[in-house]
Amino acid sequence: MPAVTRRPGRGDSPVLVTGVQRIRRPLRIFRLGARLIGSSPVRATRYSSPVPAISAPPESLSPAPGETPESRPWAARRAALPGELLIVAVLVFCYDRVRDLAAVRRSLSFHDALQLLTIERHLGINRELPVNLWLAAHHSLAELASWYYQVAHLTVTLLVLLGCYVYWPEIYRAARNALVLINVIGLAVFWVYPVAPPRLLPGRAFIDVTEVTGVAGTTNTSAPNPYAAMPSLHTAWAVWVAMVVLLMVRAWWVRLLCVLYPLLTVAVIVSTGNHYVLDAVAGAAVALVAAVTVGLLPVHRRPAAVPVRDGAEYAQAS
Repeated sequence: MPAVTRRPGRGDSPVLVTGVQRIRRPLRIFRLGARLIGSSPVRATRYSSPVPAISAPPESLSPAPGETPESRPWAARRAALPGELLIVAVLVFCYDRVRDLAAVRRSLSFHDALQLLTIERHLGINRELPVNLWLAAHHSLAELASWYYQVAHLTVTLLVLLGCYVYWPEIYRAARNALVLINVIGLAVFWVYPVAPPRLLPGRAFIDVTEVTGVAGTTNTSAPNPYAAMPSLHTAWAVWVAMVVLLMVRAWWVRLLCVLYPLLTVAVIVSTGNHYVLDAVAGAAVALVAAVTVGLLPVHRRPAAVPVRDGAEYAQAS
């Protein structure tokens, strides 16, 4: 057995100690990176209080022998279903009633929208009109994008929230709090900085794709506040879905879909004439800020190390 496989003791040569340290440095980097993506196969056994990975295998959620639900840590207990349903109901209710703010903010929203287009023109990212006209010229894709815009936004988000509640109660509260905070921030920005979507701008040649295809009338789920494009909650919710599923699932193809889902959402909301590019950027930023604020994406801090005894000290202790 090579000597470098054990911990260096007091009597080891400096060369051996240096060699072991060089091996440990990349291992520490690997552990940190694996924890950040929530799929670390390595546990930090050197510390008395190792930092747990955000995502754990489903087996860890089953009660241990002799363990009752009341004795489990509060974060690991599944939240009461009636309270969670009430939170979701209030969230959807508030989102649907934001329309009440639209009447008094209409004129200001057009001014802010033109201001936003001017900023995008200076940044060279004002690509909304070309992609909107291109999509409108392809009826089949336009209809598919319209259904995606109208249905996927709420459906996918609630399904992920339900899956998190059922299978991963240890991160459910943080995920739910992040989603609530995303909407609270969104509602605040809607009031302070109302922005009309491109499809409502007069004289700008934008086409309301969801109306032209007839999907908006079929689903009857048009935007609750037509003058609240900034930030894009479609993007914010899509980024939230990606973060939560990445914490819950380790299959590579599912994780790939999680990365593609927000990108597809951005492409749809811009091409259908419902959002600007900067709306999507702001929506992603809101989701990340909310996730960090509530601890869904915590900043890992290295715990204090306890003294490590060599083999001789363990032998004397025994």
